Order: sequence, then C-alpha cells, then structure tokens
Amino acid sequence: MLGIEGGSDESTQKQIKTELTDEEIELDLKNNVPEIIPIQCGTLTAKMHTNLFVCPGIHQHCIELDCEPDLITPKAFTIRANKDRQKDWKASIRIGKSNLRTLMEMKHFDFHNHQTFCSAKCQSRNYIAPSLLDMERDELLARHLPTIIPRTEPTLGALFKNPQFSQFIQSAGTSAGTSAESAQTSQLLSTIQQFTKNEQFRIAAETNALMTKMTTQPMVFWGEMQNLGISEQIIDQMVETLNAMRMELKNGQIENIAPLLSKSIASLGVCDRVVRTIRRRSSISGINRFSTEEDINLKQT
Repeated sequence: MLGIEGGSDESTQKQIKTELTDEEIELDLKNNVPEIIPIQCGTLTAKMHTNLFVCPGIHQHCIELDCEPDLITPKAFTIRANKDRQKDWKASIRIGKSNLRTLMEMKHFDFHNHQTFCSAKCQSRNYIAPSLLDMERDELLARHLPTIIPRTEPTLGALFKNPQFSQFIQSAGTSAGTSAESAQTSQLLSTIQQFTKNEQFRIAAETNALMTKMTTQPMVFWGEMQNLGISEQIIDQMVETLNAMRMELKNGQIENIAPLLSKSIASLGVCDRVVRTIRRRSSISGINRFSTEEDINLKQT
C-alpha cells in the first residue's frame, strides 16, 4: 500500500510540474517569445524554432523532432501526429495549455516579424492580421462615429445627448436612459465591443474574398486596383518589403528571409536570370584563378 501511495504522489508531482511548465510557457509568450519553444500535436511532442515560423507558417520548415535530422513543417508535424484530417492545423498544435490559433487570436503569439513579412495568405474567418485589425477598427469607428468621442472630451451627459450616438445605442439594443454614469459607461463599452466584433467578421469575409480574387482572377484584381489608382502604391509596398529583406540578408539574418527570397524569385519568373548571373560569376572566378596560377608559374621559371 505504501508503494502504491508513493507512486501516486510521485505521479501527482509530475503532473503539477507539467502544469507549471505550461504556465511558464504561456507567460513567456506574453512577455517575450523565446527562439525555441516546446509544442505538441496529439501525443507527439517537438520543438518549434520561432524565428523560422514565417507567415503563412504551414509549409515553413521550423519544427524539430528528436527522431528527425532535418526540420519539418507544421503540416508534416500534423501528419506524423495523425491529425492531418483536421482542417485547422493551428488548432491541432498546442503550446502549453493553449492551441496555436487561440494564442494567435489573443495576440500572445504570431508569425516571426509578421507585419514586415506577411504573405497575405494567413487570412481566415477566425484570424485577422494584427496591423489590419487595428487599422480597420480605428477607421471604422472614425467613419461611423465621427462625433461620439470628440477631442474636446465632453462630459458623459453631453455625450449621451448626441443624436447620432443615441441612434447608434438604440440600434444595438441598449438603453441610455437615466442610469448612473458607471452603468452608462459599461453599456457604451459593451456596445462598442459588440460592434467591433461584428465588424471583425465582416472585414475577415471581405479580406478572404479579396485574397481569393487576387489569386484566382489576377487580371480582374489588378484591373480593379488600376481603376482605384492604388496599383503603384501596392507595388511600392512590394519594393519596400524586398528592400527590408535585402537589409536582413546584408546583416546575416539569412534564415529569416531565405524561403521568402526563393519564392519571390520563382514567382517573378526570374530564375533564368539568376542562374545566368551565378554562372557568369563562376566563370569570372575561374578565369581569375587560372590567371593567378599562370603568373605564379611564370615567376618560378
């Protein structure tokens, strides 16, 4: 009996230790994401190299398995764990107690340098890029509620006398009434949160439609961008991204941008030009090496 009880205590201690480790992991994610973090998919455990987890993530070689000599992708990781039938790969992979999707939606975890190297393929109904979400939310509130929160900071009583604000509150099913200021403030925050949440789903749906048109109907997409007069602005953003990758490459941060550079070369159709440049450089190096050897032989004779 004593041996059984002792084994039970030991098992409990191990369980507690695991839970504490999970809490420590989640705490680290909130404060500072480490370069390597333990992950789990089903019963399979591994390590993720966060600096290689580049948007959109699913096909990035960033996961280390003890039994594998090379890094594998999150997609391959879910296949090894027999979870590949699940459509949501982010929900299949866990970091600590939470799955990857939950952590990303709560902004506790994200792709490496996401705002700079966003592939525009990470959009889904449940996840919106952080820069897009913040920008759209601010623009939305500024567009629909122009006089609700003026810069002069009026009193709460004057705020509720605003006819546009009253109409907005009534349409959302709330009541301004004559309740205390604390209750009014709570109602205001609740209404704006619900309003923002609905807009997030709308923005996500519009973003998905836009991304689909860009990939499946490129002629239509770029024709519309030209008509809107923003095609050059989009190309400028692409150039800025390439310049940022150039700087990282010059600074020796090859692992961060190597996959993106290779994909860019293939997408732009300049593989032949790159190969010719490499061959030309190799040919020049060979000529220089031959000339140097010939000069040495002449001096010796």
